[in-house]
Amino acid sequence: MNIRRSAGLLATSVLAGFALQAAPAEDETQQMQDVVVTATRTETPTSEIPANVTVITAQDIADGNFSDVVSVLKRLGGLHFRSYSGNQQAAVDIRGFGENSFGRVLVLRDGRKLNRPDMSTINWSQIPLANIERIEIVRGANSAMYGDQAVGGVINIITKKGAAAPTGELVVEGGTENTNRQALSTVGSLGGVDYALSVERSETAGWRDRTGTRTEGVDLSLGYAFTEGLRLDVNLSALHTDFEMPGSLSKAQYDADPTQALNLADAAQTDYFSVSPTLTAQLAEYLELVVDFGYSRKDIETDQTSWWSWSDTLIETWSVSPRLILSAPVGGLANSLTLGLDWTYDSLEVKRYADAGRSIYSGGADVTKDTLELYVSDALHLTDTLIFSAGARFSESAYAIEEEDGSGTIIDDDDDTHREQAYHLGLTWNATESTKLFAKYEHFFRFPFTDEQISYNGWGSSFNKDLQPETGDSYEVGIEQRLPGQLTVAVTLFRMELQDEIAYVWPNNVNLDETVHQGVELSLRADPCAFFSCYANYTYQVVEFDAGTNDGNEIPLVPKHKLVGGIEVRPVDGLRVNLDASYTSQMYEGGDNANALDQMDDYVVVDLGLAYSIPCGKTTIEVFGGIDNLFDEGYTDFVYYSGYYPAPGRTYKAGLKVSF
Repeated sequence: MNIRRSAGLLATSVLAGFALQAAPAEDETQQMQDVVVTATRTETPTSEIPANVTVITAQDIADGNFSDVVSVLKRLGGLHFRSYSGNQQAAVDIRGFGENSFGRVLVLRDGRKLNRPDMSTINWSQIPLANIERIEIVRGANSAMYGDQAVGGVINIITKKGAAAPTGELVVEGGTENTNRQALSTVGSLGGVDYALSVERSETAGWRDRTGTRTEGVDLSLGYAFTEGLRLDVNLSALHTDFEMPGSLSKAQYDADPTQALNLADAAQTDYFSVSPTLTAQLAEYLELVVDFGYSRKDIETDQTSWWSWSDTLIETWSVSPRLILSAPVGGLANSLTLGLDWTYDSLEVKRYADAGRSIYSGGADVTKDTLELYVSDALHLTDTLIFSAGARFSESAYAIEEEDGSGTIIDDDDDTHREQAYHLGLTWNATESTKLFAKYEHFFRFPFTDEQISYNGWGSSFNKDLQPETGDSYEVGIEQRLPGQLTVAVTLFRMELQDEIAYVWPNNVNLDETVHQGVELSLRADPCAFFSCYANYTYQVVEFDAGTNDGNEIPLVPKHKLVGGIEVRPVDGLRVNLDASYTSQMYEGGDNANALDQMDDYVVVDLGLAYSIPCGKTTIEVFGGIDNLFDEGYTDFVYYSGYYPAPGRTYKAGLKVSF
């Protein structure tokens, strides 16, 4: 670790220490009353949930002057990101899964899945920042509640609903590498219909060559209450994205010039559209029906000239999720019972071409994944402070493919079905108004991605019926304690034992030998006075093979240590200064299951932000600026089979925000 990196962490640590010393001695404890929907799919106080839960509010996002969702989430404990080309396509990892980790973290928007059915990350630009009400993060396995992909954790992004009095916000931002962003949002109501509208455009040339992106999107939510007990909410979202793909570098090329790119023509563009209605009906005093409908469409045009490959992909997803919530007492004890069904149908249509003009057809495939799941979940209040929870899910997912060559001849027509179940037991004890303890066990699963199960991208066709779903058992215990001085401390211990974890081992995707993921998550938040606050999050995890030829070796692309901390200083009215630092330890590069190669270097990244607000009647004008990677740390968060993907160096931004 060099001097500049050490200085950044030292400054953050010293200032955080001053904040803790400044904490008043008197008891200022309070109940943990954040209400979330992610853990139980109904509104539940965090004090009743047997899990490590974090809630990020719209105010938190506004105070940080972030430019995208990934920048918001990077500051959280237990979350690790890596990318081959900017935040837009970044992969998230919770609890140490390395390769394809994004497939073990379920990302939701208002409870609906954003994860793609294939081995590609979500496009984080699908969620405009201005339209976010809050983000809920539940760490740990949640297959019993959400099924497929909810292995390492769940991120649920809750969007804004309408308001009685209209308000709005305009953001204009610019920075290095021709970066610019404009966003306009408003919430209000009109004639009984409440609305939330966001329009956003962003563009950058990218710090590294060939990492430019451009996005343009609109997001509209409408709500109408027919009666006191019957309400309809509908969201419409559309997004266009263009992005370049720079490709990887060798170690020598990375050391010589990390900004260079070898792929000078690889690029892609996507068009995304979704419509998501929700019907909520209060059927009786203790009985509520919620039905989520969903349809999304992604048109993806990919030009990989470096591979002589051009393709068009259409992904459509239909979903229906009805659930009944019965909140009637049982034997005089408070109880909440949820019965639900999740049906999701994913359809992928792939067309491949041998030329950029798409005049020479070289084959294509129609792939489907049809998933039907039944689940039940219950939370029983044994006492006023002790809650017992249990749940189970039964899932079936059917895969099918019809593939043809360039002449239209069918070369593959096959199908296969997986069946799995998940269940959990949890106990939450609010020992005092300021102390929460919990323990949870969960048996979980993950179905393969479509292109893990089936090879259909032109490099040989096969239906890998030997590949089985991932299954495992998760154990965790934790405590959250509020202390005098507005100080909150949380500790979570976890252990996950996996069978059949899926990874690519040339030339196929295979089920690995048993693996173990275990560690501790620590978090601290202090708001000792009106002008100062700080936070620190530390994750220590040991993720290893537990059998086979690699027994005892570490899983690649998983850092053993992750430390994130920051301070916010408000010395005078309207002025806000943020300093954030993150440390990521060494890890083995992707594909190195034998741990035979040198580890990737550790790195520290420090970010600085400033903002000054000026009230003007009912309007507030804020001028802000920031420097990301303040000390210009040279690093990579992603190396795969000796291919290096450099992370950005120092970048600057400045902007204007008008709230009215």
